[in-house]
Amino acid sequence: MKRAAIALIASFTATAAFAADAPKPKCEKPDVPNKLTLSSELATKAFQRHMNQYKDCINAFVAEQKAIADTAFKAGNDAVNEYNAFAKEVQEATAGE
Repeated sequence: MKRAAIALIASFTATAAFAADAPKPKCEKPDVPNKLTLSSELATKAFQRHMNQYKDCINAFVAEQKAIADTAFKAGNDAVNEYNAFAKEVQEATAGE
C-alpha cells in the first residue's frame, strides 16, 4: 500500500512538472466569419473546409499527445512493477531470518 502511495505521489509530481511545459498545437484557426460573409455559398464552403482542416490538425495533435502519455504511463507502471517484484523478492529472501 505504501509503495502504491509513493508511486501515485511521484506520478502527480511528474504530471505537474510536465503540464507546465506541455506543448501547444500549431494548428491555424480559421477566421471567425460574420453573418454577411456566410451568406455566400462559396464563403460558407471555404469556411467549412478551413474548419475541417483545423479539426483534423487538432485531432492529430491529440492523438500524438495521447501516444506520448500512454508510453509514459506504461513506463511508470513498469517501474512500479519492477520495484514491487524486487520488494517481494527481498521479503521472501529475508522471511526466515
